[in-house]
Amino acid sequence: MVAILERIVNLTVYFICAYMMYDILNEFLKIRKRFIFRVLAVIMLALTGGIVVFPGEVTGSISFLLVFSAVVILCYSGESIEKLSAVMILYPIVISLNFLSEDIGMQIYLHVFRKEMSLVESTVLHSATMALRIPVWFLIWKYSKGMFRKTAHFMTVRMWLVVDVLCITSFAGIISLVYSIDARYSYRIYPASAACILTSIGCCYLCAYISRTIHAEMEMENLKYQQCYYIELEENQQQVRRLRHDMKNHLNVIGSFLQNKDYKRAEKYFSSLSGEFEVHTRKFCKNSIVNAVLNSKYNMAVENEIECFFNIAIDQMIAIDDISLCTLFANTLDNAVEAAVKVGDKEKRKISVKALYKNNCFSYEISNSKSGQIMMEKGRIVTWKPDKKMHGLGLQSVRDIVDRYGGNMEVSYTEEKFTVTIFISDL
Repeated sequence: MVAILERIVNLTVYFICAYMMYDILNEFLKIRKRFIFRVLAVIMLALTGGIVVFPGEVTGSISFLLVFSAVVILCYSGESIEKLSAVMILYPIVISLNFLSEDIGMQIYLHVFRKEMSLVESTVLHSATMALRIPVWFLIWKYSKGMFRKTAHFMTVRMWLVVDVLCITSFAGIISLVYSIDARYSYRIYPASAACILTSIGCCYLCAYISRTIHAEMEMENLKYQQCYYIELEENQQQVRRLRHDMKNHLNVIGSFLQNKDYKRAEKYFSSLSGEFEVHTRKFCKNSIVNAVLNSKYNMAVENEIECFFNIAIDQMIAIDDISLCTLFANTLDNAVEAAVKVGDKEKRKISVKALYKNNCFSYEISNSKSGQIMMEKGRIVTWKPDKKMHGLGLQSVRDIVDRYGGNMEVSYTEEKFTVTIFISDL
């Protein structure tokens, strides 16, 4: 009976902790759509979270690392580096916390009660120390709630690798200590176990801080676009107000030309007046931030005598966040303008942008005229600018966004034309 109750308590602890681990993983990664993957993830995480870590024995810890990795790879979608990072951040917490909860009970049993406990008492002690995992995981779960949902959006491979190195170092350290410590003095590595847990939590905070910083910088960039857009709107409104104020004088001048039958001068004056009414801001879509970006890039293209065609129909689009959407438009348009400017014949400078959101699908195509050869390296386009470390990242940023939303991106080109096509479905 005692053994049955102990198993029930243990299983309860395992599944409660597994659910919180599952929810934390969902902050980093996207669970696959089928319900079976959700069930499988919780069950496998319960098995992984129930691993017993004893001093002098690490075979089980290493084996369950493979199980934990298999759970993440099988049940979650996303980039391999993101899955690896999720494993390396969370698994050291599992090992350290499981070691502490098991060993604390053992030390109390050996040194406090000196093995003088009944079966029931030892079972209660073991269950109580096992239950210590729940408040710890709860605090980690509570701390991480909502913090990392956009982390993967802004983390690069190099950033993930830095985090992984920190976590692997911490994991290797605690495993080495657990393996080498004498069971009688295992309490000496409790601070190292706690430090391992704090290292993983610190890495989580580091990831969130980096992503928030990058997100804030991108928002500032988009605010600059908006500011320029609204400044242009204000200038246009002031221009219209001035013209309305002077309209009577303008009409009198045109009327005098017509009375004197000087039609050529009247036509010329009217044409110049029409130019004054020209508005520099255009409404490409209802999204004010995206519209500001499009206006900024459109004006840049016009200043460089590039003929533009924009056909944007994304007014109902809410599935892709504004930051990602603006990054996509801004980077591809920057590349298009830079390439088109290099075309010597100004009449051949052209940019075409088509964007459509319909039936939960987003399609995007941008084409621009070009001159010169496209340089490729390891299957990727290489910038023609001399500082290759600081440039050539635009298309890669766009590709990262497309991959993040599970879409496809194709790049094609001829001697005179360069085209980027993007398709993202099931948004």
